[in-house]
Amino acid sequence: MKLIVDVSTSHVLIGHTTSPDAAETIQIVGDVIRMQTTKADFDVTIAVNQSSAKELMTMRVPTQHYVARVPEWADQKYSPNTMFRAAFHLLR
Repeated sequence: MKLIVDVSTSHVLIGHTTSPDAAETIQIVGDVIRMQTTKADFDVTIAVNQSSAKELMTMRVPTQHYVARVPEWADQKYSPNTMFRAAFHLLR
């Protein structure tokens, strides 16, 4: 599991998971990303025990840091499509 977070705003930009219940988990993550949820919002959410989704709520320490290079075609607004394209561009 991983979350990509904009360090300057703490907004969650993208989430990734692989598990038997990944479809349900990632659907919820997609919804909260569209709501411009911050990592702090994830941290204060009460996670359902005995579920893989609990891992997304308990990620407290960053494991890696990347310097974002926003492509010239991406505007600075947090529209879901723009942020997905920017995150996808960074992961290539």
